[in-house]
Amino acid sequence: MSVLKKLKYWCPQPEKSHRILRIRRQILPISVFTAAMLIASFWLFTLQMSYRAPAPILSQTITQSIPQTMIQYQKDIENFANAYTVAEGKLLFTDAWGNLLCFDAESGRQLWRVSVGGYGSGGPAIVVQDGKVYTGAAGGIVKTVDLNSGNLLDLEFQAIVDTSWGHKSPPTAFLVADGRVYVQQTGWRAFNAGTGELLWESFSPLRINPPGMLYPDNLWALDDNLVVASGTYPIGDSYRSGVYRINPDKGTVVWATLGYSNEEPVVYQDTVILWNYNETYPDRGQTVVSVSAASGETLWSFNVGASTYQPAVYNDLLLFGAYDGNFYALNASDGTIAWKTRVTSQNNQITMEGQNPHYPLTPVASQVLVEPQTQRAFWGFAFVQNGWGSTDQYVGTLSSIDLSTGQALWSVLFEKNVSISGSSSSKIGLALLEDAVFLTAGTDLWVFDQSTGKIIGMEHFDHYIFPLIAMYNKVFVEADLKVTVYG
Repeated sequence: MSVLKKLKYWCPQPEKSHRILRIRRQILPISVFTAAMLIASFWLFTLQMSYRAPAPILSQTITQSIPQTMIQYQKDIENFANAYTVAEGKLLFTDAWGNLLCFDAESGRQLWRVSVGGYGSGGPAIVVQDGKVYTGAAGGIVKTVDLNSGNLLDLEFQAIVDTSWGHKSPPTAFLVADGRVYVQQTGWRAFNAGTGELLWESFSPLRINPPGMLYPDNLWALDDNLVVASGTYPIGDSYRSGVYRINPDKGTVVWATLGYSNEEPVVYQDTVILWNYNETYPDRGQTVVSVSAASGETLWSFNVGASTYQPAVYNDLLLFGAYDGNFYALNASDGTIAWKTRVTSQNNQITMEGQNPHYPLTPVASQVLVEPQTQRAFWGFAFVQNGWGSTDQYVGTLSSIDLSTGQALWSVLFEKNVSISGSSSSKIGLALLEDAVFLTAGTDLWVFDQSTGKIIGMEHFDHYIFPLIAMYNKVFVEADLKVTVYG
């Protein structure tokens, strides 16, 4: 081949050059875009890994009941219970006919039964302290019973009662703490627990009240004479609403905050931690605030940016889940964030089938539980739709979180659609027992493996389930007309 022919062969002709140039112009943007996407993907992957992306949510088919080998004993009860508790080796119930029953918590053997009088439906929880049982009775009265003998004692605590329903019903709430009894009906009263002496009382809307009297909606006896309330309190010649500390013997205001929170506070050392706190309007808060227990001075605040659920303090960490799908750990001493991790995306991904638009979805959550040996926290969150006798539905996640890293070790999906009546789903119940996690949602009891999240079994009841009680290496479950003790 001549040199000219060789040059003609190796050198592209003008038409070919234009085609190659056009191809290169087309390929170059694609190459740049591909490289950019690879870099962005790597950056996002690195960011996700640093943000502690949780383990994938598992979905499991339920085919098994809770193993019978987990049941220690079952006890039938004659009437539907309206409250129960476990304390000092005893299992105690009140029923809708005003009876108080006591059983041995280890064996289920009935020890005694006494009538406290009147129709007792809807009463608050039973309290056991210093060998006495405190229980609500009709007429807004807290009665006392000797724990060992079952004998009714003369010591009674009468709430303020100004309505016809108040004369028929037990107190709406009562507390026993630090040698005092606090009882509520249409107002609050505080008594000396040993003598029954009235210490102070709050405003009642249907009576003529002296000026400057408290009007608390909620009251909490927290620890070591620390009593905190939310509601209306006097300030000069006027009133305002907020959260305030009360002198437990006089009922006077020790200090008051400038904002609102209707949730039970958390005590950490010498501080009171308020949550779902808002400076301008109640029930809309998204801030966690720590105040001095002595002065009420604000020490720190943390804006979550979403509604939160009952926090717990463990090893100086304030632990809580929030509506934004994250689980948080704050340093309780200064409010800085130790870590947070996403445990659920249900807040914006509702998948219930056949939703009834007339009955909206309600978010519910469990308390935070910690297993000290494995250093894991457990928390449940769900959406519930109560169909009022038609189809009740819920869908939720239970998560296990490593407290040292904040990593979500597993998140398991639990959901059910059932036709029931009388369902009560104000919150998720949670209890730990050996290697199992017990959870209640609606009228269902679930049991999960603590290590893996695998569902061990579940049981459905016809009526609502009372809050779970974990005591004496057992879990007590009261539902329908029986109590089942797992261990």
